[in-house]
Amino acid sequence: MEYSREYIFEIFCISISLIGIIVRVIIAGKVPEGTSGRNTKEQKAESLNTTGLYSIVRHPIYVLGNFPIFLGIILFLQLWWAILPSIAIFWIYYLPIMKAEDKFLEKSLKKNGEDGQKEPHLLSQILKIINLLIQNSLGKKISKKNILLFLLSFQFSHS
Repeated sequence: MEYSREYIFEIFCISISLIGIIVRVIIAGKVPEGTSGRNTKEQKAESLNTTGLYSIVRHPIYVLGNFPIFLGIILFLQLWWAILPSIAIFWIYYLPIMKAEDKFLEKSLKKNGEDGQKEPHLLSQILKIINLLIQNSLGKKISKKNILLFLLSFQFSHS
């Protein structure tokens, strides 16, 4: 049986969204008590979640869950002119939420004597890897400024 390119692309898009849904289910099923909740008026976390995907990246529910769901839908629509503006709108919406959560955690965890900076940002992890590559193997052929510009665009399109 032979499938058209369009059909394969649609399956690819659905797969991206399904990965995001699976990530959300995994995160929701493994969140320790007192670390998060469905709060509509204010944040209520009592401690910082540093387990599972939260040990790898901050805000995995948005970065690894919601974004792939959103990206799969946008790609599925095949409105190529709308992809970049849609991604920008996604991050314009979610970045303030993430910053507010970080601010809340920093404030509340300092009261409890915990370190609110245990979870790494994805961008900082990538920057560390790139910096090591530059220092050890790439030499001066690639400027740090160009890499930083690339990573900023990567952060906004793949985070």
